[in-house]
Parts: sequence; structure tokens; C-alpha cells
Amino acid sequence: MALPQDGQDANGLTKVTQIPAGKELMFIDPTTNEGGIITLEDLTKQILNGLLSQTFALDAGQKTIIQALNTLNSDKISNDRFTVQHIYYEDTKVSELGGLDACVRDALNNTILKDGAFYGTFVAGIQYLMIGYRYSNAAYGAVILFGYNNSTERWNINNGEVIKA
Repeated sequence: MALPQDGQDANGLTKVTQIPAGKELMFIDPTTNEGGIITLEDLTKQILNGLLSQTFALDAGQKTIIQALNTLNSDKISNDRFTVQHIYYEDTKVSELGGLDACVRDALNNTILKDGAFYGTFVAGIQYLMIGYRYSNAAYGAVILFGYNNSTERWNINNGEVIKA
């Protein structure tokens, strides 16, 4: 890249798609005709600092880009907020306990956590997707099983009593 000659038309300069690191840029204030030189790195920092400090009106309120990203990352569903449990009852155990309802009650008493949200597979005769939540040391909550055969089963827990809905 050669410097333009005095009086050279700017449209005649070579077009580039990327400015190499370490290059300097010239700027001119058209009102005062004052100008200066800034490195590409300093201009990049200035632009990024401007973007990162600007606040945007979001559903969660006024936030900077960094605050919005932090909120997005902290609100995701993760194993920190959900426990993944896979529960399997063999056919003989399902018969021995007395069916699906008895297997769910057995899992609530012996396997499923007492406080917090959980999901996973539940197999008792057929395979289900299990989603649930228990709180107050298992006194309240709900368990829902979605069967691969389009069936849905639900149990509510109210004051420690498990009720099939």
C-alpha cells in the first residue's frame, strides 16, 4: 500500500477488506477541519468500550451487553438447578410392587430427591419421561410421567400425602 500523492482522488486508492494490525488511521473533523491519527488498536478499544458501556432496553430492564450475557448464562437450565435421575424397575419388580402407581411411590420414598426439581427416565412396564419438583422436605410437589405411547400420568404431593391425579 503506497501513500496517496498530493491531490490524488481518494476513490483511486486500492480497496482492502482488512486493515493490518499496527496501521494508523487519519481522521478529520469536517466542521473545524482539525484532525489526527489513531492506531487501529486504539480505535478498536474505543469502539468496544463504547458498545460495552452502552445500556439497552431489554425485557429484564436496562442492561449492558455484558450484564445481558451474564443474565442469559445464569438463567439457563442446568444440572445445578435440576437433578437428572434415571429410574428403572424390572417387570418382575413392577409386578411385585403392584404396578406403576406403587413403583412411583417406591421411587418417591427411596430414590427421588426430597427437595428440588428433577427430570429423567422412569421405566416401569414402559418408558416414561419423568419431570417433577418436591419441596419442604418432600411435603409438597408433583411428578409427571410422559409415556412413549402418548400417555400422561401425574401424582401430586400435598402435606406429605401422594395422590394420583
